[in-house]
Amino acid sequence: MGKEQLKYNKNLGKIKLASHSFTCHLCSQECSTLYNLQQHVQAQDITTSSDSLTENVPNLNITSIPDSEREFNVVEDSQEALFQADILAMIEEEQEEAMGENISSLRERIFNMASLTINSNMESDLPTLAFEDCQSLLDFSAASGEWNRSMPPFFPFQNLQTLVLQAFVDGDNSMISVSMLTKIMYTINLLFELKKRADEDKAEFKLPKVGTLLNYQHNKFNKISLFPTTVKKVTIKATSNLGSGITGQVKTADCHFNFPSDHLRFLLANPQKALYLSALPDYTENQCLSVQQDEKWKRDPFFQHPFVQTNGKDFWIGDVGRVIWFYLKDSIALFDGYLVEQGSDSEGYPLHEIQSFFVPYEVKCLDSAWLPPIFFSHPKNWFSSGETSLNPMHNGLLFKSHSLKKPIFNSANQFVRFQKAIVAPLALFSDNTSGNLTKTHGIYDSVLVNFPVMPYHMRNRRKNNFFVTAVSQQAGFKLTQLIPVLAVDLKSLENSIEMYSLTYNEAVTVCAPLLFITTDNAHHAKLVGLKHATSNFPCRRCYHRSLTRFSFDDFDSDHLVCHCQRKTKEHYRIAATDSTRKEKAIPSVLPNIDDLYLRMEKSMDKTSILTDLGYSHTSAKDLLCLQSFDPALDIPVEILHTVALGVCKYLVNHLFKEVLKGNTALQVKLSNLLEQEKGSRDFTRTFRNKLRHSGSYLGKEFKILMQVLPAILNAEFANDIEVSMIAKPFTELDILSSLLFVQEVNSDFDQYLSNADNTAHHLVKSLYEYDVYANTKFSLTLKTHLLLHLKEDIKRFGCALYFETEKGEQFNNFIRTHLVYSNHRADNRDLIFKFGKQDMLRHIASGSLWIDRTTDTQVKSGSGISAFLQDQGIKFSNNYFGKYQEFVDSNHIKTKIVTGVSVVFSYKDNVSRLFVGKVVESNSALCIQHYQLFSPNLNLATVGYQPSEHYWNLEAVKIECMLHLTSDVHLSRINLLKFGSYHFFCKNYFRFFALNE
Repeated sequence: MGKEQLKYNKNLGKIKLASHSFTCHLCSQECSTLYNLQQHVQAQDITTSSDSLTENVPNLNITSIPDSEREFNVVEDSQEALFQADILAMIEEEQEEAMGENISSLRERIFNMASLTINSNMESDLPTLAFEDCQSLLDFSAASGEWNRSMPPFFPFQNLQTLVLQAFVDGDNSMISVSMLTKIMYTINLLFELKKRADEDKAEFKLPKVGTLLNYQHNKFNKISLFPTTVKKVTIKATSNLGSGITGQVKTADCHFNFPSDHLRFLLANPQKALYLSALPDYTENQCLSVQQDEKWKRDPFFQHPFVQTNGKDFWIGDVGRVIWFYLKDSIALFDGYLVEQGSDSEGYPLHEIQSFFVPYEVKCLDSAWLPPIFFSHPKNWFSSGETSLNPMHNGLLFKSHSLKKPIFNSANQFVRFQKAIVAPLALFSDNTSGNLTKTHGIYDSVLVNFPVMPYHMRNRRKNNFFVTAVSQQAGFKLTQLIPVLAVDLKSLENSIEMYSLTYNEAVTVCAPLLFITTDNAHHAKLVGLKHATSNFPCRRCYHRSLTRFSFDDFDSDHLVCHCQRKTKEHYRIAATDSTRKEKAIPSVLPNIDDLYLRMEKSMDKTSILTDLGYSHTSAKDLLCLQSFDPALDIPVEILHTVALGVCKYLVNHLFKEVLKGNTALQVKLSNLLEQEKGSRDFTRTFRNKLRHSGSYLGKEFKILMQVLPAILNAEFANDIEVSMIAKPFTELDILSSLLFVQEVNSDFDQYLSNADNTAHHLVKSLYEYDVYANTKFSLTLKTHLLLHLKEDIKRFGCALYFETEKGEQFNNFIRTHLVYSNHRADNRDLIFKFGKQDMLRHIASGSLWIDRTTDTQVKSGSGISAFLQDQGIKFSNNYFGKYQEFVDSNHIKTKIVTGVSVVFSYKDNVSRLFVGKVVESNSALCIQHYQLFSPNLNLATVGYQPSEHYWNLEAVKIECMLHLTSDVHLSRINLLKFGSYHFFCKNYFRFFALNE
């Protein structure tokens, strides 16, 4: 057969190969092109030799049927490169080594002709490709079976499973994280193990279908228990997004809830968590180690435990010795009570002799419901009278029963005993899920619940924060519209509900009062029914007037820190009863306003003043029905938004964008100094962002800057007037932050409260002085004013970290992740089901009890499940229950003892002295190098130090506190602005310097 031609048409940018037909020699099926024949052979999984294919080549007639074409697109911008690449793809479809030098020469010939083709302007100048060359290409494509004989069967992969998994990871644009891949690999290995067990037991091994895994709740044969989600009607303002077509139309919509009461019901039946839901008030003096030591827990009647169990018996308030309350003190369970003698007078009427003062006793002394001899060994100051003349306290103890004291009767309706009772306080968190993104689209208001009795490290874990609901603002929902529904559930918990308790292995009466609600300041205003940005009285705690419209000549710094009249729950009640906020007045408020605020203004009408108190009408008024909740006291100042994202953000942005604006030398200097802190081991993470991006910093960035920036400004920029001026409020702010970001105060709590309150006052005054200097208004903001209320919040609820919102903000990230995989048609329902499935699966895996919906009886997972999970141990929990999705602690309070960290330590055999040092490595072992201290400056929160040649083994010392040490060519300093270190150093000042005298 003569030579035919393969031509490259430059104008069309394509390679055209004309052909007649190709016939499969095995099945005689005709294919119009060589490509189709190859696909046909591959589909039949047939290995065809070179000779088999070339037998059909004589049927080729290149010029007879020009319509049969194989086309390769070529990008016109780089025709030569892509043309060569297309031909390479044809030649190197299999392994070129097997073809030897003939294929190499063929490739060279084709490339040469391709280059000439592209450079040629005339079609008549196009080179031709001999048909023998086309036949060589056919031989090349068809001879794959011969080539692979010299290679490993799964080359270049180790085996077929590697190919499958590599295709799973890199085959398309479905992204997969390291944690997810780890989880998948663990799952595959686990399934292999289960398959092996099934084969050994000759049992069926069958994987569930995808639909079953994703939507088992819709399967009528499903036996996996579901979280008891509740659907309620909520009144909303519809928008066009809902399809109503009328913006602002009022309508009702279904909203799904996983109520706090249902979460509590499951937790009480959970063997891992049931013991961490209730605790006695702790009256240990002058310390703050838990929320049980706060004022509300100790004083509010709803938080007092009505019953204790000791020596195998139940004892209630009002029982033996007329118990007033149970509590802890110095880790000892105690109760206070009045001694009572029961008798009769001369006429036979009952007579009660009651001791006039109460006496503390240990709970372990309780032995009988009658008066034991121990109570008669104490001196008696008796108050004798009849029932009618008893004071209210004595009368209530003697003749009134506690509200949680409910009798149990047998089948014959005979009294047996009282049902046990548990007090399990809860806390709510609410926020929008926008994160640091724009707040105009895709905003969801979320509600979470947690149980504050849990220790701090346990409460701040993902698995102990529970999803209640989330609704879309774009769909017309608002947080306040959910409050009436939530308030009903919270009220039922406050009034007590019967639940099963694994601790007592029986049904108990459960009371769950609301401790506090945490959220940002804007949501706080909504929850208490206040105008936020537009009000003249924006503070939810007091009638502090906004002074942003006034000149600094009208008031001084003392006016900013003076005490204002307090708002009360009764004030909020009065405001809630007036939907117009114009008809009713709040008694006793106006005189205080006249005296304190109006001396700077013109005379105003009383009605307009009361209207301007800032109350708004929202559905959040339903929270006022809760006796355990006071909107004026139980929405504490949240330090993440008030300190880190409040005052610190104001100062940082002003420093970077105003003070240092245009001064490149100072900007570079500050950036370099911050860059040096990246190598510090004294923080769990370091500052790594560019200063020019300060407007988009998150709370974690501001927390780091609060601890390192003031020390740099005071030491390196002391000669710059503008920088030194802003360094003063920076230092005060960061001293306050060092005091606030602590997990516990184990001694001198009263002094701690005083220091925090004084520092807050100094900060406000320092901001006022800077405002006058720089013509700013930082001291007049609401967040600055709220710092003055921190002392009472810490006293009422414990350390400020107990009511911070950072962990709730991190939970919102999981909500956003779930929304990414939602079609947004029923996002509220989808979120509820997803988080409900998570909680229920964790509950089942923990060996907990639940109510089976088909039999209405208590059940738990089967013995096979329990044995398997026990065999897997912590690996199963780590891979499936959130090891890689745990909350991150960005407070930098505690770090691991590794090389390079700075510590305060004492000798284990003599804790009266304290030393400072750095952990170093010597002879492959960790030890501490001692530093000598000098030149303390508590106003700047720094202490000078100098390294010594003394070293101690870690085994011989006790680590007391973590520090941050800095050094430069001029001075080495201890930076006491690291969270927790300032209070520790002030409290132990003489323990540090006794050695150096």
